[in-house]
Amino acid sequence: MTIASPHLTACRFGPLRGDRWTQVLWAATLLGAALRVWRLGDWSLAGDEIYTVWFSSDQFTWADVRPLTFALNHYVTIPLFGLSEFAVRLVPALAGVAAIPVFGWAVGRLYGRRAGVFTALAIALSPVLLTHSQFARYYMQSFLFAGFAPFGLRLWMGTEGSLWLWITVLCLVVGWFFVPSSSFIVPGMFLWIAVNLRVIAGRNVIQWMRHYALFVGAAFVVVMGAGSWLIVGVLRYSAEMLQHGRIDTLPHMVAATAAGMTIPMSLAAVGGLVLVSRDRTYARIDRTFLPLLALGSAVTYVAAYPFVAMGAYHVISVLAVAYAAGGVALASIWQSHRIPLAGVVAVCILFLSTLPDVSSYYIDGGRPDYRAAVAELQRLHRVRPGPVYADIHGIVDFYGADLAPHEVTSEWDSVTIQLGSPTRTEPVWLLLGEHRKGVSLFNSVPGSSAVVRSCLLRGRILRNRFDYYVNALRIYECG
Repeated sequence: MTIASPHLTACRFGPLRGDRWTQVLWAATLLGAALRVWRLGDWSLAGDEIYTVWFSSDQFTWADVRPLTFALNHYVTIPLFGLSEFAVRLVPALAGVAAIPVFGWAVGRLYGRRAGVFTALAIALSPVLLTHSQFARYYMQSFLFAGFAPFGLRLWMGTEGSLWLWITVLCLVVGWFFVPSSSFIVPGMFLWIAVNLRVIAGRNVIQWMRHYALFVGAAFVVVMGAGSWLIVGVLRYSAEMLQHGRIDTLPHMVAATAAGMTIPMSLAAVGGLVLVSRDRTYARIDRTFLPLLALGSAVTYVAAYPFVAMGAYHVISVLAVAYAAGGVALASIWQSHRIPLAGVVAVCILFLSTLPDVSSYYIDGGRPDYRAAVAELQRLHRVRPGPVYADIHGIVDFYGADLAPHEVTSEWDSVTIQLGSPTRTEPVWLLLGEHRKGVSLFNSVPGSSAVVRSCLLRGRILRNRFDYYVNALRIYECG
């Protein structure tokens, strides 16, 4: 079974020398690599990165539902570089770099080299992908492997060998073991196959199934066995998370994703989906490829939302489709103007829209500076010792184990009682985050108000990011 495409054979990237678009592809890769490596270990840990530190070091276990990142850190990067910010961020950074030429090449094979190059540039300069490439979790790895799986399947259909099919399966399995949200790309793949089944298999569906009977049977056993076991684990984990409240609402996930890509690039992605679906120069199987992948993933997120704890960052797993569509749109803009310079200017404006966010990112890494805040808290604590509470106490413990920090929990809605105790003779120190809505105390408005009202603000550590938003940390002395 071979489904040829004019782009599939005509748009292979040639050698670096003498091929303008290949040169731009590698230039985009080098640019993206520089952005992802620069200051990789400079930012202090923030947010969920502390879980990666824990699960990659003394709490490592293969029984985790997302073991691959932790295993690579545990066995490779931490032994090489020590337990550091750089070590736990290296794998996401490498995945972020690899995604640039991989998707540039894949999109170029299907939709032309120009579209591939613009996809690579969009990925290289994406604020949200840059952030996750320098964040010690597993979403960039998922972006790379889950995102490439449908392209591998399409490339297999355009070749004689089965290598691309095995690569597709490998990408799905590896992506799953980085983070289960990688599987959200699969319904879109099935939808695309279902719509194009006659084109894909012709009238020889039964013969095709028999030819790949061993592969189909083995895949079925693995998916039904290991998949079911892992799904139970994911649902159990999500049920525990949902008890603490939802991470993000669906509208917030959409808005955060669009803002992370930047609004102009998000609009380009939507436009690219429309352009591909209407472009009769592509075969039907390629016209429906990106739109049906996007539709299938979107429906999956909506359907899974009531049962699975998810946030905007889980969308990263399927976002390669959006960047591919954006690359197609940019290529169309580039070549559609009667005056070539107009197309160049339009594309440049779209890319320039990412620069304020990217430039601002390098002021503070898009995260609070816990390292500096803990150092200041240690200085204050030496003068007036007392118990320390923090909203992310694990990071405080990582930088200042001598503070023996306690976690601020939901029970601290009774903070007025804790701070108003007449028997207390020593101060209580609080290290709390400050965001656009002000100081946060486990999302507790009453607790936050009590702290601001009854405690003394002793320090506020922040770097202004062009006034976009605040990533500050506040140190309070209570009593």
